[in-house]
Amino acid sequence: KCTIAAIISRNGFKWSISLNHFSDAVVMSYLLKDNFFEFLYKSDQLKLANDYLHNPQEIKQYKKSILVCIRHNYAIKNWVIWKDLIDSLIYFGKDILNPFYICPQNLDRAHDKWVGKKRDALNKLELKERLAQIEEENVVYQEEKKAYLALQIVSKNISISPLQNVHEFFELGESFNNCLYANSYYKKNTFPGHHITSFRN
Repeated sequence: KCTIAAIISRNGFKWSISLNHFSDAVVMSYLLKDNFFEFLYKSDQLKLANDYLHNPQEIKQYKKSILVCIRHNYAIKNWVIWKDLIDSLIYFGKDILNPFYICPQNLDRAHDKWVGKKRDALNKLELKERLAQIEEENVVYQEEKKAYLALQIVSKNISISPLQNVHEFFELGESFNNCLYANSYYKKNTFPGHHITSFRN
């Protein structure tokens, strides 16, 4: 007869090793019912095996890349950072089955490089979309406020006039980190924007 201990050992359980936050009973259970966990465990991807118990479905989505790493004896020691790297590579259309990309010698450095590139690309895309939106909003602003754009209020040494276009709302909002643009103060039923154009001596 095969004892439970013999079956567990046959499935790769290492009595001298424990995974963080999980009891031996949980590990044994997964070794018996989950082939991919068993493969990670037997391949000494112990940190990844530990993360797998937290979120098996997410990690399975990257199974093909993980298998490449294991074939090249590359240990994924930080799942979150490695996943961010892979997601960034996917964004740029890189081959996520190529060990050159997915098995970096310095994971932190590779992560910072590709995540930084992705962040810059997204910022440029967001700015491009934002500028296109501003152009559309400015057409409406110019039509609604055209009767007031030439208005100028002068008092002593201060000259005040309306903001001339939506770009100015955006630029001032960015410069002073306020909600002038974000809260759409350029729209018809809100307080009209204004700025000081000059100080006169």
